[in-house]
Amino acid sequence: MPTQIDLKPAKPVMRDKRRTTRFDLNLPATVELTPGEETAFASTVNLSERGLCLLSKEKIAEGSRLLCRLLLEGGERFVLQGKVMWSAEWPVLITTEYKMGVWLSDAVNSSFGSYEKFCRQRLKNINK
Repeated sequence: MPTQIDLKPAKPVMRDKRRTTRFDLNLPATVELTPGEETAFASTVNLSERGLCLLSKEKIAEGSRLLCRLLLEGGERFVLQGKVMWSAEWPVLITTEYKMGVWLSDAVNSSFGSYEKFCRQRLKNINK
């Protein structure tokens, strides 16, 4: 007898254990450990108004403060300050990358309000 496959669609939005709703979005990012350390390249896994999940080839320790630059599809940029709340090895094909959760504490050049607005609009569009 053939095995049945569950064809339910994946939920595009998930509620994290904290206070904000996250949504999946893969964006290029650069990460700079403050103050003025070397820049690492990363990509976002998901975003929320108060945090994001990053994937990077560089290990960044839990507790590290960082400056994260995101580039959106339309060319808009956000520069955000945050703190790494957790970090874990993440196997990707034949290599190991590092996945980390970043709590966003502030934004540089007042872009945090724009970032929050972007997240709210994106969630509104997903939940339609």
